[in-house]
This record gives sequence, C-alpha cells and structure tokens, in this order.
Amino acid sequence: MFEVCIFSSRESLGVLKRTIENAHSCSSSSGEDFVIHVIVNGNRELFESVQGLFNFTNVSFYFLNVSDKGVAWNFHIQNLATGTCHCIYLDGYVLINSHTITTMIKHVNANGFLGTTGVPPSLFKPLFNGRNKSQYWFHGNCCLISKFAILQFKERKITIPKNMYRVDGFVGAVLSFGLNQLENEWRPDKFCPVTFDASWTVQRNFFNPIKELKTRYRRKMNQIKGEFENCSITFSILKLRVSFEDLPNDIYEIIKILEVSDPVMFDSLKKRSIFHRKFADFLSVQSRNKCG
Repeated sequence: MFEVCIFSSRESLGVLKRTIENAHSCSSSSGEDFVIHVIVNGNRELFESVQGLFNFTNVSFYFLNVSDKGVAWNFHIQNLATGTCHCIYLDGYVLINSHTITTMIKHVNANGFLGTTGVPPSLFKPLFNGRNKSQYWFHGNCCLISKFAILQFKERKITIPKNMYRVDGFVGAVLSFGLNQLENEWRPDKFCPVTFDASWTVQRNFFNPIKELKTRYRRKMNQIKGEFENCSITFSILKLRVSFEDLPNDIYEIIKILEVSDPVMFDSLKKRSIFHRKFADFLSVQSRNKCG
C-alpha cells in the first residue's frame, strides 16, 4: 500500500489531467494497493473542472483557498496521510517514468531511508555522461517520504512555514538531518539519497511571451527570497539550535529573527544585488504595516 499526493495550482486543466492519468497508470502497474490525493491550492476553477473528469474510487480531490505549496503539503501530512505507508509527492505538471514509483519504494525499503527523490529530466542525461552523483539533491517535483518519516512529521507537528518559496528545500533539509539537526549531521546520502534510475518529464503550459516575462521576473524575485529563507532557517536551526517543530510557522518571522539576531549577516545579504535590496525593502514595508 502507498499513497500518491499531487499538488497543483497554476497548471492548465489538460496538464493536470495528464498528470493524474499518468500517476494512476504507473501506480496501477505496481501491483500494490494505492490511493491518490489531488490537492488544488488557490485555483477553484481548476479544482471544479478537474474533479468531474475522473470516477476512480481511489482518487480524491481537495481544494485549499491559499496558493501555497507548503500549506498544501502540511494539509496532506497532518490530515490525509495515515503514517502507515510511504507517500509519493508529485507536482501537477510531472509525468513520471513507468518504473519510478516502484523503484523509489524498493530503494527506500531495502535501505531504511527516510525518503528519496528521482533525478530531474535536465540532469538525467548528464548523470549517464559522468556527472558527479554528489551534485544531485532532493527535489519535490517527484519524491517519496517514508511512512516512518510521515509519522514523525505528524506526531511532532513538524510543519513547513507558510509563505515559503523553498518548500522542497525545507522538506529535504528535515530529512537530510535525519529529522533532528541537534543530533545528526547533514547527510542526505545517508537519510534521503537520490534514486538515480527514477525520473520524470515536465509538461509545459501554452507559451505566452508576456506571461513568460512576468513569470521570469517573479521567479527571479522568488530565488532572491529563497536565499533569505535558506540563510534564516540555517541560522535558526544550527546557530540558535531551534528544532524543526519549534520554528515559527511563517517564513517572514524566521527571516526577522535573522535580521534582529545577526544584522551583519542580514546586511551582507542585502548587498548582494539590487534585487536583494528590493526584497529587503519589501520586508521593511511589510514589517511597518504589521506594526501599524
């Protein structure tokens, strides 16, 4: 028995439909019992359209008002996952290879890993051209979290901070520290290594040049935000030794802790580029508005 959870927000109806069909087909070929949970966050039109396309008894649909993958992931772990079987997580535009699910499950079962991830399509070919395997890391596009890890997330109430961009990185960090950074070193190779013969392809929405420019700018600013997130979480869990379950539930609060506790480090972040300064200015305005 295993669970599959598909996260979707901005995908077109056709893209999400193919992802669900692909996941159901690959899961069926495993020979094991399974359920699929489709969580659509922040897009009610997509939710209402897609749920009417399927009548599989083992596929269920859920809608969340807020468009936040971290919130959706928390919802699945805390409310839907049983903690009695492994969970495979897929983004709504992913088409997995036919053997990906079974290969990841076998990899985890054989070694007692907390989780695993496949190889992104852009890196799959370089892998077989001699690329160093140590350069591969946890990817939330297609990953597995073991039943033991799921149960730990549930029992300890480990949640992903809301408003976070590096959601996949946060989950990967929790697993790479063996669920406890106070006792374990960062060892993704020990706790959640890559399954190198598992991969997927990516579906693309219809190309719109104006929308693409906006998307690129938003991605650029999100990547800058991700740098602040990474530094702030690293500071909290390693310098301040805050356990994962005791972190604030909003990433902006965690970033604020870094700004107040280590202004020198925060200032060095701001000075990296004009985009970093722009994001820091955004944080200042947000902080004033909250105080006001």
